[in-house]
Amino acid sequence: MNNANFEKYVDLVFEANKNFNLTGFKTKEAIYQNLVIEILTLFKGYEKFFIDKTVADLGSGNGSPGIILKLLFQKIKKLVLIDSKHKKISFLNKLTKQLNLEKTVAICERIEVHKNHYDVICSRGLSTIIKVNDLAFSLLNSKGIIFHIKQSLDQYIEFEKSNQKNQFNLLFIKHFTSQNKKLILIALQKND
Repeated sequence: MNNANFEKYVDLVFEANKNFNLTGFKTKEAIYQNLVIEILTLFKGYEKFFIDKTVADLGSGNGSPGIILKLLFQKIKKLVLIDSKHKKISFLNKLTKQLNLEKTVAICERIEVHKNHYDVICSRGLSTIIKVNDLAFSLLNSKGIIFHIKQSLDQYIEFEKSNQKNQFNLLFIKHFTSQNKKLILIALQKND
């Protein structure tokens, strides 16, 4: 793990955020805390889920969590950053180039064409757990894993009440509190 790369990531997001909305965090310190430290803390100890895996970050936007995970777990086989906005994809391509991230691509296309393609999917702010699971189910390989980053368990409780609970097994839930902000990492594995 190279701290200089995380600092470079923060600098690039900070500068690009002046021109278009990548994040609501307006200072380098806030970007570092909320887009880097939180991801490093939430995923600490979970490298086994990423080694030699094909990973997708749905709704990647500013590159967190995907790029942060690629910097943290350099043995990710391939990282695909997916967003619906061309401007953000352009930024992500520039970001991956400036960070010298190999086997990392940013795409702006219908994700349905990537059926059964990913071992791991990450989602932070894209939508509800149920909606992201709907998107992710056909994208994941057999026994693939999806990581949801949320601020409460409310959406997980709704997921538990839904018909989707038969499609995914809960692997774990990890809680993290930082600066009076609560985050939850929810890991679900696809049933086949």
